Amino acid sequence: KRGISFLRLIPRFLSVGIGCRKYISEENVEKAVFQAFERARLDIRAAGILASIDLKKGEEGILKFAEKQSLPFVTFSAEELEAVSGSFTESEFVRKTAGIGNVCERSAVLAVGGRGRLWKQCLDGVTVAIAEERKTIGAEQKWSR
Repeated sequence: KRGISFLRLIPRFLSVGIGCRKYISEENVEKAVFQAFERARLDIRAAGILASIDLKKGEEGILKFAEKQSLPFVTFSAEELEAVSGSFTESEFVRKTAGIGNVCERSAVLAVGGRGRLWKQCLDGVTVAIAEERKTIGAEQKWSR
């Protein structure tokens, strides 16, 4: 008797915005991201891109996590992030260090084209925002940058 086989297709329609302290470990990034997905009841395999501010483009913990998860990592300037419309949680500390009051939420939203539902989680020096891309069926993905 043969077992039943299933095929599960998981579209990669979520972007993950990351804000963190300098020199954060890959383990802290992974723990925060996985916990954010768990709390939002989302599948990590639906993540299509990791995004942050350009100040983080060389952050080893983020780069190692992105490589391990086979996620492209894109960064945006403070000016690009500031131009994203919406209501975001502001931090004076983040504004002083990054030049903008919010990195993770704005990065996640910008990576999905400036709109989408948002989930957020803070843990051990890492702030994670997950944005859901809102697109019509058959539309091209916009992950390249």
